[in-house]
Amino acid sequence: VDFTLSWLESPENLTTSVNTNDVTLVWEMPTDNALRASRTTTRKSQPAARNLQTQKENEQPQSDNTRSLTGFKVYRNNLVIEEITNSTTMTFVDEFLNAGNYSYFVTAVYDDVQESAPSNTEEVTVTLAAPSDLQAVVAAPDIDLSWTAPAGNRSLTGYTVYRNNQQIVQVTETTYTDEDLENGVYAYYVKALYGSYESEASNEVIIELTEANNIIIPENTALLGNYPNPFNPTTEISFALKDAKKVNLEIFNVRGQKVKTLVNKSMDAGLHQIVWEGLDDAGKQISSGIYFYKMQAGEYNATRKMIMMK
Repeated sequence: VDFTLSWLESPENLTTSVNTNDVTLVWEMPTDNALRASRTTTRKSQPAARNLQTQKENEQPQSDNTRSLTGFKVYRNNLVIEEITNSTTMTFVDEFLNAGNYSYFVTAVYDDVQESAPSNTEEVTVTLAAPSDLQAVVAAPDIDLSWTAPAGNRSLTGYTVYRNNQQIVQVTETTYTDEDLENGVYAYYVKALYGSYESEASNEVIIELTEANNIIIPENTALLGNYPNPFNPTTEISFALKDAKKVNLEIFNVRGQKVKTLVNKSMDAGLHQIVWEGLDDAGKQISSGIYFYKMQAGEYNATRKMIMMK
């Protein structure tokens, strides 16, 4: 980009901040315009006795270089992405970006046509957070997958599940059952979707699906999740046990107070589902809100979140 009118004041002190895949830009008005705005405010507050002197100052011939600030142009990677026609607007949010490196600068526009030299340049890196803690449990001929969502990402729209490096489904929940599989070896990973963009892959899990006397033994002990979530008033919590263990499964509110004990006993290896009808230990219906269910089985501990929505 060739900026020839270098004598026109540029925007100053451009700063950037990244929130997931949004970049917020903030800058300051060119110095001369900021001073001019300050003087205008001061003049409005001057006593009447000084108005004559102010009027005389205003009648002095103006420099040929005097121009009216009418807006700004925002550049990303040397290309204009936004033209702002309000000279008092000094912020812009560049939304829903793909992962990558980006450079930004801003120019001032005078008399709607003339453009200043660029402000300082800001470099940013956008990273799309990936799912984590992918787990797989065999329930032949199916394989149950569960994972943990990236934290605090408003742009998250769903997930893509891959089997043996091939996309098999897109879902919005953090669980998926790959059904009616033949015996064999299967490798899975999951990517988070941010609109039309994908994150890096989660950890990969490899499962060998076999038949052993028609007994289904999970590969791992895992708290798989609950469905539906949000729920009203009933939800089903699923978990897997690789070996027979004593299982403790409890519900807590956001204050950390125990609401309900669902399981506190020894259980066989296998895939288990426990239905919670939304009642506390006293048999009373719980109120709407966020709840946590915690599972302990031997050395395994896990906690997940669910929402009761009326």
